[in-house]
Amino acid sequence: MKDTALYEKTNRATGSYPFFGIEHNNINFINHFHEELEVVILLEGAVQISTDEGFQTVSQDEICFIMPGEIHGFISTVPNRLYLMKVPLISEVENVTFPLMRMRDSIITPAHPCHSEVKSLLFEMIREHSEKKLGYEFAVKSAQFRLITILLRSLPHDFINASENERIKSGMQLLKAVNEYIEEHYTHDIKLSDVAAYCKYSIYYFSHFFKDMTGISFGDYLSIFRLKKAAALMNATDAKMTEIAFACGFNNIRSFNRMFKKHFAATPSDYRKALNS
Repeated sequence: MKDTALYEKTNRATGSYPFFGIEHNNINFINHFHEELEVVILLEGAVQISTDEGFQTVSQDEICFIMPGEIHGFISTVPNRLYLMKVPLISEVENVTFPLMRMRDSIITPAHPCHSEVKSLLFEMIREHSEKKLGYEFAVKSAQFRLITILLRSLPHDFINASENERIKSGMQLLKAVNEYIEEHYTHDIKLSDVAAYCKYSIYYFSHFFKDMTGISFGDYLSIFRLKKAAALMNATDAKMTEIAFACGFNNIRSFNRMFKKHFAATPSDYRKALNS
């Protein structure tokens, strides 16, 4: 079951240069999507990745490809450590519809004939980005283009049919609009009728289409959005929990604590302690 689906506006590639997430431990990311190719390599342990196809477990030394527009999330049930990067798929000459592509097998195991080459390219990009020696941007982009070429030529994939594509496009537009509205109003009371009107849908159609796309109700989505904002404030400020809860749109500290523990598997206080440890 999907928890929610957010349009990822932060942690994105800059122009044609990839975003590097180095490194993550025991990650739990609510379902989201973005416009770049995401590549994840497990260094230790295992992580569950949810997609439209269900849940898949990525284990140590395995590599996972997540295509643009593909709704996905991360769930850690065992300790893990991983690298991830978001690679922009931009060409001034070739027009490949990457958002319509879906991998037949999104996980590359060490037994896969392309595994060693893909792994080498990923670590080459990470090393160049980290060291930032003269010419590092050219080196990163060179490896990036070779990675995309392997994706196109050596990793089996299919294209979404027209009707499914239209549904996904409509869903992405809806989720972007919802995200924009909530980003501006989440500190205040938000009514279902307000966001439905903003998206130019009736309440009935909005409710059903939104749940079809995300797997949960808009109310649950809004709560999780606010929890993510609260978690970010815990990391960035020394504000009291009550202040954080109210600043993120919660008007009841008990419900905030209960919902936070349900989603993050830790109380707000324990979560903050772990951030500072």
